[in-house]
Amino acid sequence: MIGALADDSITRRFTEPGPVASAFMHSRARIVGIMGPQGGGKTTATINRILMKAASQRPGRDGKAYYRCVVWMRTYRELWAKVIPDWLEWVPKQNKAFGITWNGGVDNPAEHKFRFEAIHTLPSGEKTKKIVYAEVWFRAVGDQTPGEAAKGLHATDGWLPEATTATAEMRKALYGRLGRYPRAEAGGAPDRQLFADWNAADPYNWTSEYFIYSRPKGHDADGRPYVEFFRQPGGRAPGAENLHNLPPGYYEDQIAANHDDPDWIRRMVDNQVGFMRDGKPVYSDFSDVEHVAETRLIPWRGVPIVVAADAGLTPAAVIGQRNAVGEMQMLQEVTSRRAGPQAFARALMMALDDPRFDGYVKPTELFIDPTAANAGEASAEGEAQELESWAKIVARETGLNVRPSKCGNNLIIRTGSVESVLTRRVGTRPAFKVDREGCPELIKGMARDYKYEKVKIVTSNGEEYKEKPTKNFASHVCNAMEYFAANTGEQDVVTGKAARVAARKREAAARAQAARNSRPGDPLAAYRRGA
Repeated sequence: MIGALADDSITRRFTEPGPVASAFMHSRARIVGIMGPQGGGKTTATINRILMKAASQRPGRDGKAYYRCVVWMRTYRELWAKVIPDWLEWVPKQNKAFGITWNGGVDNPAEHKFRFEAIHTLPSGEKTKKIVYAEVWFRAVGDQTPGEAAKGLHATDGWLPEATTATAEMRKALYGRLGRYPRAEAGGAPDRQLFADWNAADPYNWTSEYFIYSRPKGHDADGRPYVEFFRQPGGRAPGAENLHNLPPGYYEDQIAANHDDPDWIRRMVDNQVGFMRDGKPVYSDFSDVEHVAETRLIPWRGVPIVVAADAGLTPAAVIGQRNAVGEMQMLQEVTSRRAGPQAFARALMMALDDPRFDGYVKPTELFIDPTAANAGEASAEGEAQELESWAKIVARETGLNVRPSKCGNNLIIRTGSVESVLTRRVGTRPAFKVDREGCPELIKGMARDYKYEKVKIVTSNGEEYKEKPTKNFASHVCNAMEYFAANTGEQDVVTGKAARVAARKREAAARAQAARNSRPGDPLAAYRRGA
């Protein structure tokens, strides 16, 4: 591929880093992001995507095509240090013969203008030549707010390089300025896009929240996805990209040089969201790469659908399945910031009445936290009456048999029931999957928000954490999942009961087989029975 331009005398020859980067480059989504390891080729992929977009811009009434992309960062120092040098490796800074001009000095705004010849395909399929007049503006927010800094910008596309250093406000402000150049009579900008690239960040960075945990869904009137996210394989994973442009052993060297910083290796080499700084996740084995399904999960035929809930003023429930071989899938969550038992029951029944569950084995039971089910055991009489009312009202409104979770309030068994399935594989597949669209709060909870808080005092043993997870919005849906796991078989796995039952079954089967092998009058029958 020739740098996306028809005339290869002004650009370098470009080889796509790999299939994920290629998919990013050809995405039609309005906002498209790519996260990858250091050295994964994200920057060069984005630069060449911009050149491709310029070349594909449709001409106006004068037969010429016009294109403008705004490259936006927080400071001009960042732009000149991290982006502009890479950009100038692909398009020369000055070349009068090709109409290439550069305006702007170091640590100040800059504009790069160039023109080139490209191919335009007419509606009839006939191909003609067109001249593209392209501009790339390098701008920074500086001391202004993003909204103030974006005023007056009119662009076709936008780019947030090193997007973890940007903010959600910058994304919003820049996106609002796209599609506004050129004017309709000059070709318009129906294909407006915002590009973002970054290395994996901590769980609370806006890129993690927006693209991984709470990615917007849906399509616009043209059928384009609003948002698409592409995740490159880690540097030492199968299918690692852009290795042909890196020195041999590049990632091994990086790991050796940074062996004392596992968070850096996790983010910059393995392309995993980084560790939390204010605590540690309860489910340390949860992986948003392995355990989150990118497409809707389909319920398994013949496998009962099970519901479990955490009661109270901030109730939450999970709907899922566990099959005979120990695979578990979380299909849907029901959460509320504050809801009474009637409202929660209605929300739960609406979720269960979703057409995706039609024709499947519907639940008859609802497993809830033991305190709510056995309200008389609560410490305060008022609390007991309130929880008792909650359980009875939900049972009446849903028609489900409300039962206390078998795990009680034993934290080790509750969390162990979830860790049990997270660490298990069935063949080559992870045993646990969660539906991204159906369970966004559960995913955020498992990945970051359901955590043990760090104790401020550091002891001789290093950092210490509180014994119980933090009670917050995420804890409710995660508790519901713990009750689900404990009551669908994982508690038996944790306590060893399943192993003992399996051993007894094997012994019974062996005895039955021995009996079948024994025949009347057989002189060796006694020996075959083990006598």
